[in-house]
Amino acid sequence: FFRFAKKLLGSSKMAVHGGLLLFVVMGLLIVGPVLASEPTEESDVVVLNSANFDEWVNKQSYTIVEFYAPWCGHCKHLAPEYASAAKRTKQLVPPVYLAKVDADHERDLAQRFGVSGYPTLYVFRNGVKSEYNGPRQADGIFSFVQRNYIPPATRVSTPEEVVAEAAAVETLVLGLFREPVEASQMYKVFLEVGAEMRDKGVKFVFSAAKGTNPVAQHFTAVPPQVLVFTDHGKKTSRLPLVPSKVTQATLRESLTAVVTPAGEAQGGTDEGLKL
Repeated sequence: FFRFAKKLLGSSKMAVHGGLLLFVVMGLLIVGPVLASEPTEESDVVVLNSANFDEWVNKQSYTIVEFYAPWCGHCKHLAPEYASAAKRTKQLVPPVYLAKVDADHERDLAQRFGVSGYPTLYVFRNGVKSEYNGPRQADGIFSFVQRNYIPPATRVSTPEEVVAEAAAVETLVLGLFREPVEASQMYKVFLEVGAEMRDKGVKFVFSAAKGTNPVAQHFTAVPPQVLVFTDHGKKTSRLPLVPSKVTQATLRESLTAVVTPAGEAQGGTDEGLKL
């Protein structure tokens, strides 16, 4: 390679510089197509095409992809709503990215996914497609992502985790259950109300065990039971619930009696969190 460059350029010095130049150019020719296939963003929405669709979508544990046509009136109406939702879903933990495909240009990709009208939206979980039947407004799209991707309650296993979670938020709701939690009607109600209230700044966590539960033991509670920590863990309340009679309405009412819509504590029956 360098001998050829030396002969071509006529001097050893020129050959070295020429050889390096050719090396860089060849490198760009190789890397260029790879870089070109990297998705870009437009108004917080990831722009996909046939070159990067599969790789990008398969890396996402959850995403929504819109197939649109630039001339479509409904697509133009959806665009600012979709972009607004995308800006908010990117801020979730973990983040969720919304994407779009110009189906008028990427016709093979649109045909592959059976797109027959615009806009068409699909949900992809780890590359697996499902129908999107949610709202078309920014708030609705954002809420849809929250309900379907972010679990309404996260699991905690130690008292230390509860203390840390409570200190980080104004209001923490702790559900204590027995395994298997899937068999508990109270657990199902707990998740349903958790999904409703997370937009109001109320965080839900739960702990469950077959035998002795160290979290329940620490807070001298007998599962199933619900505790509420307010004012960043400074106040603790035990909800007066009858497990066999708990409904969304009764749990919601019990929580409302302890916490205002803004998340301000109405009072606590126990002392704050201690370890």
